[in-house]
Amino acid sequence: MNKTCTICETSGDKSLFQKDKKASDGYRNRCKKCANSLNYKWKNKNPDYMLEYLPAYLKEYSKKNRPKLNAKEALRRARKLDQTPELTEEEKKTIQNLYWLAKDLKAVTGEEYHVDHIHPLAKGGLHHPDNLQILPSDLNIKKSDKVQS
Repeated sequence: MNKTCTICETSGDKSLFQKDKKASDGYRNRCKKCANSLNYKWKNKNPDYMLEYLPAYLKEYSKKNRPKLNAKEALRRARKLDQTPELTEEEKKTIQNLYWLAKDLKAVTGEEYHVDHIHPLAKGGLHHPDNLQILPSDLNIKKSDKVQS
């Protein structure tokens, strides 16, 4: 069954629309593209609201979903262990130094730094010094699990 967006008037399959439990057919009346555009515009017009609301929301979410978040972090640690080859003492020391350097950079610059996997663990990368780099936290978060080109 096709649905038509009330904003751009594009007609298409329901998979193009956001799900909404309250809607009669289970989908919103605007397509995902229009909904994302409106959301982006709203966030840009209301930056103070987002700065006040988001940290409180995340803190509350963390409290309510602690087991879920713990399980996710445990999976990440397990994947990291599974993808860590046998390391020499020198390689272990190099990894440790990268983490210390990221911490020292924060102390010097005031900006948060992360140790990033160039080829992400989620995409089969190894936890090895040759696959690690230090990035500002905003760039690392933006990069997510993408392979840097």
